[in-house]
Amino acid sequence: MADDGGLAEGRLGATFAKDAMERAVDAMMALTFDGVITWANDAVRVLGWPPEELVGRRIFDLVATDDLDRRMQGARAIGRGFQLPSSAPFDLVGPDGSRTNATSPRGPWVPA
Repeated sequence: MADDGGLAEGRLGATFAKDAMERAVDAMMALTFDGVITWANDAVRVLGWPPEELVGRRIFDLVATDDLDRRMQGARAIGRGFQLPSSAPFDLVGPDGSRTNATSPRGPWVPA
């Protein structure tokens, strides 16, 4: 058997992680560095959004306006490679205008 430098294990781990995220009861989204949602699991329905309607949107368009400045500051710090000490809660706005309290992990984030 040829040595692939661990690539097969990496693919298996990525497959396991994606499967776990898809089945999670917590709402999860994958974002680009500029905040565009590229993937969302089915649990985002608790926010009032079907996953397919979130893909392509900017996460910052969903953040409540009174939380937006603080979230943007945190995102800029993460983008510069800083790891912020904690995750402050913020509100996301659903399609009907309802607000849901959320938190997010703080970086640094790396591309998949």
